[in-house]
Amino acid sequence: MKAFHSRSHFWGRVTLLSMIMTTLLAPFYLSFVVGAHPGWDVIIAGLIGYASFIGIMWH
Repeated sequence: MKAFHSRSHFWGRVTLLSMIMTTLLAPFYLSFVVGAHPGWDVIIAGLIGYASFIGIMWH
């Protein structure tokens, strides 16, 4: 059973990290390669709005 948990944790970490990198690939490509970066003030304002909404819903 310990071998199963070890292998499943390994593959879980691999798939989680690959999905995080895949999720971030498109925004980074659009921002820095294509040049469609909206500006840091817009990104920070969106992050603050999203975090405040999630913070209220989480509480």
